[in-house]
This record gives sequence, structure tokens and C-alpha cells, in this order.
Amino acid sequence: GWEFNGSWFPWAAAGQAANFIAYWQQIVTAMRSVPGANFKFEWNPTSGDQGAGNLADYYPGNSYVDLIGLDVYDISWGSYPGAAAEFTTIESEPYGLNWLASFAAQQGKPMTLPEWGLGWGASNNGAPVSSPGTETSGGDNPTFINDMAGWIAAHDVYEATLWGIGSSLVSPTSNPNSLAAVAHDFGASSP
Repeated sequence: GWEFNGSWFPWAAAGQAANFIAYWQQIVTAMRSVPGANFKFEWNPTSGDQGAGNLADYYPGNSYVDLIGLDVYDISWGSYPGAAAEFTTIESEPYGLNWLASFAAQQGKPMTLPEWGLGWGASNNGAPVSSPGTETSGGDNPTFINDMAGWIAAHDVYEATLWGIGSSLVSPTSNPNSLAAVAHDFGASSP
């Protein structure tokens, strides 16, 4: 049920908080009943207000959750304001990074970033760009990588997975400036 607060997966839960909680609790109970099972369960919305309402209403309870995560991408709808302004939004928006830190602390759970990465759509390498009615992003944006690395280091993040596919892939041929930032911020052996 990752990114359950978005509308793009069949398990989208907007308006179905009670059903989502019941579904979650049933799965956790069933999986934990397996002899020798040692599963960890990660509750994982996507960042920003996706129209699902208060995410706390979808929280299945501390006895059913081991980790609290948030998927974060360097994307914006219609207009990308530039790397610094976008990261400020990513931190402070409803259900952004600051919310993650606060909510995880309130629940006494480790926080994760199950998916974080560059965006897709019209981009200008961290500079502002506008493309009304479509997704925009920072593109090959080492500033975003540096900002995320700083945020991860300043917070007690249990696990963070850099995710990329297509135009958001970080490699020597796709987004090489971001790859250099990953190597600098996380070590030369970073994938």
C-alpha cells in the first residue's frame, strides 16, 4: 500500500481511511502469524497534499507499524520554482519532510525515505521552468541531492533509497551532475 494517499495505484485510499486501516492490520496480523516470521512493516505515503485528507487518519497504529516513511521527488506541477525554493516547499509543505520528522517522532518510530530522487518532466537543471498542465522538475539537479543529503544527515533517518528510472535515473550518462553529488555526499561507492 505504498503511496496510498496518491491516486495512481489501485490501492489508492483517499476517503477510505477505515478500510485502509482494516486492510493494513489484517495483512500485518496474517504475516506475523507465520512461524519464524520477522517482518518489518513500513507505512509509506507520498509527500505533499494529494487530496486524501489528514494522513494521521490512515495510520494503522503503532502495534502494526515498524517504520514511518515518505516518498519524496524533486517535482512540481506546472511550474518548478528553482532548486532552493522547491526544497523549502518539500520540507515545509503539508505532508513534507518536516511533517515526516514530526509524525515519526510522535509515534516513536524510525523514519525512512523508501523512495527519493530526481523528478521528471520539463526541467532546467535546478533553475525555474514552467510547463502548464504537466509535471516539471529540477532535472539534473545536484542541489536537490545535496539538500536531501543534508536533511538525511541532520535527522535520524533509518533508511533512504535513491530511486530513479527513465529521465530521473542517476548515472554517468543520465544526470551526471547529480551522480557526482551522490558520490560526494554519500561516498564514492554509492550506487
